[in-house]
Amino acid sequence: TVQHHVLFTDNMVLICREGNPLLSLEDDRGTIDNAAHILLLPEGQNFSGLRQRVQEMFPDRQISFTSYNILTIAALVANSDMLAIIPSRFYNLFSRCWPLEKLPFPSLNEEQIDFSIHYNKFSLRDPILHGVIDVIRNAF
Repeated sequence: TVQHHVLFTDNMVLICREGNPLLSLEDDRGTIDNAAHILLLPEGQNFSGLRQRVQEMFPDRQISFTSYNILTIAALVANSDMLAIIPSRFYNLFSRCWPLEKLPFPSLNEEQIDFSIHYNKFSLRDPILHGVIDVIRNAF
C-alpha cells in the first residue's frame, strides 16, 4: 500500500524571461494564448483537475515544449520568449539563477498544487527508511 503526506501547498505562477514583450502588455489574454508555452508534466500525482482549469484559462495556448524537468523549463524560459506555469516556490528559487519574471494572471495565481511524499507502507518497517521519512515530514 502506498501512503502519502502533503508536505506543503503552493500557488501557481505564469513566468517569462526578463524583458519579454508580454510584460508591457496589459492583460492581453489573446497574446498570452498565442505565445509559445512550455508544459510541465508532473509525475506521480493526479493533476487532471488543475490541468483542466489551466486549459480553461488558456484555451488556445500553443504548447511548444514539454518536460518533466522543471530546471530545463526555467532555463528555456530564461533564454526565449516562451512562457511556463510553475509553482511559486520554484519561481522564487530559479529567479535567483536566471532572469525570470512573473506575468500577472490573478486567476492562475489562485490555483494551488500539493507537494507530497509518497512511500510504501512497508518502508516504515525499515528503521533507516522510517527515519528518513520522518525527517522529511517533520521538515515541512
